[in-house]
Amino acid sequence: MDSLVEKERFAFTTAGVVLPSISGSLSFISSGLIMYIVLKSKQNTAYHRIMFFMSFWDALSSLSIALTTLPLPSDVIYDYSYGSYGDIQTCAVQAFTILFGTGLVLFSNILLNIYYLCTIRYGVTDAKFRLYAEPIFLFISTALSLVQPVYFATTDTLNPTPNDAYCMIGVYPEECLSNDEIECIRGDKDTFEFHQYVLSISVFAQVIILIVTMLFILHTTWFSGQQDDSSKVKTVAMQAFMYLIACLLTWVSAAIFAMVPDNKAIDAFATFFFPLQGFFNLLIFAYHKVYAYKTFNSFLLTTDIIKLLFTNPEKFKNEYVTGIENVERMHQSRNMEDMFQQNEQGPEFFRDDSGSAAKLPSGTNSTGGALEMVGSVELSVQPSSAKDIDSFLERNHDLSLGDSRP
Repeated sequence: MDSLVEKERFAFTTAGVVLPSISGSLSFISSGLIMYIVLKSKQNTAYHRIMFFMSFWDALSSLSIALTTLPLPSDVIYDYSYGSYGDIQTCAVQAFTILFGTGLVLFSNILLNIYYLCTIRYGVTDAKFRLYAEPIFLFISTALSLVQPVYFATTDTLNPTPNDAYCMIGVYPEECLSNDEIECIRGDKDTFEFHQYVLSISVFAQVIILIVTMLFILHTTWFSGQQDDSSKVKTVAMQAFMYLIACLLTWVSAAIFAMVPDNKAIDAFATFFFPLQGFFNLLIFAYHKVYAYKTFNSFLLTTDIIKLLFTNPEKFKNEYVTGIENVERMHQSRNMEDMFQQNEQGPEFFRDDSGSAAKLPSGTNSTGGALEMVGSVELSVQPSSAKDIDSFLERNHDLSLGDSRP
């Protein structure tokens, strides 16, 4: 083997090992903080469930990357700058975790976009999304994310490679791909190349889905012609767009790395940015939490709110919701406003879930303090007019349609 060629590889340098270790550790800590905030604040909305799921798998894959050469076989033939203390099994586990984890993170981004789209464009409630969309999508995404890692594991194609400072997809040694005189110890050349193309196409298709759903979100937000609460919806659309950019930064860097080999500047950029999505997610997640809290507590310094978010997340449980939850409340508010307008035409009628007028059950009243039926949920306090809807929803939020908080 040509050792001079191998020594030119960026992955063998000190920077090639240190950069992914730093960014992987940073992303692992960031995803852990998101999970900590979600658990401590006890917010059980679709947005928080998706972010927890995404952060969990990002933390695992980022940690695996941060370990860099440590799980590699101690007798690895490549000349990395740092030592290796594992065997082929620990190497395969590292690569499997990276592939499976990053696959589920990408699917989580798609689910998050679908949630934003369903909430903004179609007014789907949290309860309906949790009941129908989440279990189906999570089952499909988990199954699809397992297919290729399992295949690569069973065909001995998870190995040390000279392109990364950690185990990934590849034959071992890599030189057997281009030199027929060198035998592949692990993995098959033809099988590896075919499934490498399949993996690239599947990732590309997922990125296209992300972009298309985002275009629908942006079109609904800016060109739907709906002016009511447009600032709230635009804030949420920008939140969705920021999560998309965070995802694309990591995968675009990986794509450039694959298309432009042997360029140390690009290698350094891609090596550092690929594990960083958890860090970007934390910046976006915390920004919107702090922004919402600041809206109700303008007298507090932003630095104090940031400190409060990480030291006492319980303060962010109910009073200070995220932008996407505000959009759901906005849809609830509109539905109830329609109900009150219908009541003005006659006290015995209200608007049901389908949007048509329905007769009130006996013993109820459209005005005053009696129990009011909204769909199948009883609300304990009846506002006197449509202008009181926001405070009415706040007082009855735990009973409102679509709310999933415990």
